[in-house]
Amino acid sequence: MNCSTDSLTSALSQMNCSTDSIMSSISQAVKGGFLEKTRGGYQFSHDKIQSSFHSMLDDVDEERIHVMIGEMFLVRGGKECMYHAAVHLNCAPSHFFRTEKLRVKLARVNLEAAKISKEKSAYLDAADFLNSGLELLHLETKWSDHFDLSFETTESLAKIELILGHLPACKELTSEVLFRGKTVDMKVNALLLDVEVRVAGHEMGSMVATASKSLKELGVTMPTKVSKRQLGLKFLKVKAMLKLKSDNDILSLPMMSSRTMKTAVRLLLHVTMYCLLTEELDQAVFCAVSATELTLKYGLSSYSAYTLTVFGVAELTRNRHESAYRFGKLSVVLLDRFKGSDTRCAASVIRISTLDHWKDPFPELLDPLHEAMHAGFETADVVYSSNAVAISFASRIILGVNLKTVEDFMRNTYTHIGGLSQVVILRWSHPMFQCVLNLQMSGPSCWEDCVTLTGEIMNEDEFMSHAERAHLQILKVIVWTYKVMLAYFFEFYELAEEICEDKADIGKAPRHDYCVKNNLFFAAATNFARYRETGKREQLQKARRYKTAVKQYKRLCPHNVSAYLAFLDAEELSLSKSAKRDAVAAAYNGAIEVAANEDMAHLEGLANERAGFLFAKWGKRAQAERYFEEAMSVYRCKWGATAKYEWLQEKSDVALSMINDGACLVGGQELVGDFIVVSDELSDDNHVVEDDKADAGDTLDFDDQDAGSDTVIFDDQDVFYDDTLSTSDNALFDDQDSVNDTVLLSSLSEVMTTP
Repeated sequence: MNCSTDSLTSALSQMNCSTDSIMSSISQAVKGGFLEKTRGGYQFSHDKIQSSFHSMLDDVDEERIHVMIGEMFLVRGGKECMYHAAVHLNCAPSHFFRTEKLRVKLARVNLEAAKISKEKSAYLDAADFLNSGLELLHLETKWSDHFDLSFETTESLAKIELILGHLPACKELTSEVLFRGKTVDMKVNALLLDVEVRVAGHEMGSMVATASKSLKELGVTMPTKVSKRQLGLKFLKVKAMLKLKSDNDILSLPMMSSRTMKTAVRLLLHVTMYCLLTEELDQAVFCAVSATELTLKYGLSSYSAYTLTVFGVAELTRNRHESAYRFGKLSVVLLDRFKGSDTRCAASVIRISTLDHWKDPFPELLDPLHEAMHAGFETADVVYSSNAVAISFASRIILGVNLKTVEDFMRNTYTHIGGLSQVVILRWSHPMFQCVLNLQMSGPSCWEDCVTLTGEIMNEDEFMSHAERAHLQILKVIVWTYKVMLAYFFEFYELAEEICEDKADIGKAPRHDYCVKNNLFFAAATNFARYRETGKREQLQKARRYKTAVKQYKRLCPHNVSAYLAFLDAEELSLSKSAKRDAVAAAYNGAIEVAANEDMAHLEGLANERAGFLFAKWGKRAQAERYFEEAMSVYRCKWGATAKYEWLQEKSDVALSMINDGACLVGGQELVGDFIVVSDELSDDNHVVEDDKADAGDTLDFDDQDAGSDTVIFDDQDVFYDDTLSTSDNALFDDQDSVNDTVLLSSLSEVMTTP
């Protein structure tokens, strides 16, 4: 500890030492190497000297010295001095503070020290200071004689206990604040905490009921179960308010002066956030629109950026993508205006992950996302810090960033968060981290090990059990997302298909976040692969529906889906026996080029790999070897996926060794000549064998008129897009064999998402 000359002299003078003898003693201590002179005073030259000094003191002397040092810091004043004063004074026993006046004074010092600790994210220290402060106040008289101090200390401790995850303690303290609060304004923070603690404890049913009750106290109505009619009417009301307002009109709204309405907006935003996480979409949208209504009616506040962001999400549920993007951009302006907003993290994370990616190239969103993550750390926004961390990790995986670089980023982030005592933030990120480690695994005992998310970071079974107990379906979706990716890369296609179907059964999952394109891609690629294995037409149809869903993004931001679509186009073309080999090869070369230009190493490697297997199937050893070598180079050097490199090394050797025999294995299926032997029936996308006498030229009859020339043609003209696309649209075939058959986006209940 550093101590100034004045403080040291003052302390020693209280021990009846003259100034001359004090300075002489200090000089001798410096010469003897016990003290070192610093810019601000003196410090012990080594911790052991300080320890030895303490060991020479009896308990009474040590307590007296702590009190003297603490009082000196109080006299000096200032934030840091207040903190050090509390540290030293708390070391003294209670008999040093016999009078009520001294005890209250020290309780106030502890409250200030807790505020300083919270600013530094030292939440355990803050909790210790606040508990010490409450212990100094007499239980019988603290509320009657020192109400303001008791109320602020109790309320502050409740917030800290929530951050630390001590939910029972937070509940008890919150109940005390609600009971003691004399006005609605005094209960504001406790009303919010009462909602937050129930969310943290996964009591979602009671959370909505508690929020509804709290909003009623504030004069705002929120049904605990929103009907479609209530939601529609609320939307119509707000849309009417917005109809004549330009962007400038919205940004020029007056400041909200009512603290009650500010609290109501905050509560509505809390419910919105947690209902989005638990997939209670109607409730979330109703609250988002209600918060927007209050903002338009009463004016702007530090919560308005968040409000407009979640209203943008509400617009997405109506497929109004342009409007959603607009409100996201308005929220950016308001965040700059209200720089100290404690909703900066939440507003930024939702905007980036749900709104911006519809138009902005996703790589450009990584830096703003990183800033949002640190904003969450600073404001102790546990929930959206969790989301920001998870999205930062997931984004790098989706973009095909070098896996060692991603791992280093993840480990640094984990270390930083661990130092903040907020490890609860990390749970959402475990599947991403384990996925990265699996892909870098070398020499696994079996390839199934690469697909199971169990290892250094997490145990898959335990993680899923926790998600089940907590009723957090979204945690399951995160696990499924990365299992599908791993299952596809290591050719466990049947497992990948099964997971896709499980995720499709969710039905309620939001379909607008940044990950949906990636998930749709792997769902489409998986079903193309399954069709290649089995020849079942239903899998080809599923693949095309998923691919069609990916295409909807092409209108708004082609940059974010070009590599996905180029690969899927090549895969679909490779399944057509009527396609020319040169055209198929060109399609894969195009996919390789697009992925390389987009720096998506995993897709570049994948396109090379598939081309290699295709040329091996055609018996073209030289070309197959070239593509395999390029794929392995990309996997090992660019992407850093050691496990995938070793897997392809093994599988390509088998494929190449069988070329001379006129057959090879691709995706676990034996190839004879040009065809995969899957069953007694030969089928592909344009031709289906209908009888035992069929040959490769047989065609599929759709009109039962035995017209041998009937065919089904799929091309870029077969997709119909409009702004009114809804999740109930179905794939329509008119059975008239026209090349202009319309394919409407199929039920998006099959779409997979993550947070």
